[in-house]
Amino acid sequence: LRLPRRTQAAAKASTKGKARTYKVKSGDTLSGIASRHGVSTAAIAKANKLSSKQVIKTGQTLVIPAK
Repeated sequence: LRLPRRTQAAAKASTKGKARTYKVKSGDTLSGIASRHGVSTAAIAKANKLSSKQVIKTGQTLVIPAK
């Protein structure tokens, strides 16, 4: 039995309305992560209880709130 691959649209549809997680990679910025996931920097900071002075670190897992 072969199942079709999930398309990017299907992947987005399955996570719509649900918070998800993201593992920080080297070179990532909070604004870049927010932009890629279509949410605001403030929303990610709030979901992860980050202050404006805190730095994200490689390997850190962030909660990405639902859109």
